[in-house]
Amino acid sequence: MTETQRGQATDAIRHADILIVGGGLSGAMLAAQLLRLPGKRSLLVIEPRAELGRGEAYSAVELGHTLNGNAARMSVDPDNADDLTQWLTEYIADGGWPESDEQHVPVSELFPPRGIFGLYVQQRLAEAQALGALNGSTVEHVRAEVVDLQTLDDSVRLSLSDGQRLQGAYAVLATGMFPAARTPQTESSG
Repeated sequence: MTETQRGQATDAIRHADILIVGGGLSGAMLAAQLLRLPGKRSLLVIEPRAELGRGEAYSAVELGHTLNGNAARMSVDPDNADDLTQWLTEYIADGGWPESDEQHVPVSELFPPRGIFGLYVQQRLAEAQALGALNGSTVEHVRAEVVDLQTLDDSVRLSLSDGQRLQGAYAVLATGMFPAARTPQTESSG
């Protein structure tokens, strides 16, 4: 690509109905809810991470990093309070999280690892994406960071770290938690 082509590529503005800044739990579940609604809409989720739905909080891989609430309290489906419990029951039956047996409590009382909850969120987003496609709705993950937001008369324009510019009728900030500061560890208790 020549310098002129690169300049033209960054001058182009991509359009969508709704721009969602942040693709962790909040941004992914907002996208899922919008995809489930009747009607056709285009969504762009701007998230620098490789995956949507996990964010800082639910990308942990250690089994000891658990949710702050039990499965009965953490459904992402507003119409089904038992959704996580039902999903987790199936996930465990299929061989996921074999360590759950060590807790000797009903599935609804388990405190699932954050990483497993992240998988649940991703699956629910994928299901909403398939449902939205039936109405012509789309969601696209844009891997970049937002560096500027401008409100125009009838829309919002975002400038991204990679030079892209996006414009939509609405923008929602779902930036969530920022990564914790990492202090070098000199000793570990395991």
